[in-house]
Amino acid sequence: MRPCNRYILINPISEEEEHKTTVLVPDSYVAKKSSYLKAHVLDWAEDVKISLHENAVVIVNSGMVEEIDLGGEKYHLILENYVLGHF
Repeated sequence: MRPCNRYILINPISEEEEHKTTVLVPDSYVAKKSSYLKAHVLDWAEDVKISLHENAVVIVNSGMVEEIDLGGEKYHLILENYVLGHF
């Protein structure tokens, strides 16, 4: 898939738990998720204005990641406006 219209194709990096512990909590408890996530850049549209390279790590607003499922393949896209920084 080749992104267009200022979209960036990303592969989110899953945060692995460092320590697994057992804690009893009420059923109604919901763990707070971070509003941001790290992702590897796979590809980007030609009109993206930020300088990127393949496998760059970007920090993005997790609520703005668009997940597309086409024929069993999952793609994650983010508009360049929601990239907060890159390494």
